[in-house]
Amino acid sequence: MSARVPASIGGGVRDEPLATVNVTSLVDVFLVVLILFMVTAPLLDSALEVELPELDTAAPASGASVVIYLDAEGSLAVEGEVMTQAQVIARCRAAATEDPKAGIFLRADRAVPYGFVMSVLDALRREGIPMATLVVQPLEEAPGGGG
Repeated sequence: MSARVPASIGGGVRDEPLATVNVTSLVDVFLVVLILFMVTAPLLDSALEVELPELDTAAPASGASVVIYLDAEGSLAVEGEVMTQAQVIARCRAAATEDPKAGIFLRADRAVPYGFVMSVLDALRREGIPMATLVVQPLEEAPGGGG
């Protein structure tokens, strides 16, 4: 449908389409993409590849201030930086001092020996950080269909 636009010279009326672009939908799409990036960015901070165990009762880890990654070889990382256990404890202590309600989440690979995972949790507890939580992958989101 074209609009009738008065001609600027001669006083006649020309049939020309109006050249306007409605960018509302474009802005909406960009906002959705921005939100997707904001949600997925924290999940991409690991320098270690960790395969989490699968459980039916897994709850999503949200609002985490410190996420500790423990890979199958026993390496520890926080925010993409590989660290020693003492450095990880110091980072968690600083976060807990800054915000007593700070969440500490441990994402341990399923191949890590149970004793090593417990030694990391015990070290956190000895430093006064008793609220470290183990993160698991919900069964329905497990790679390979979840069986």
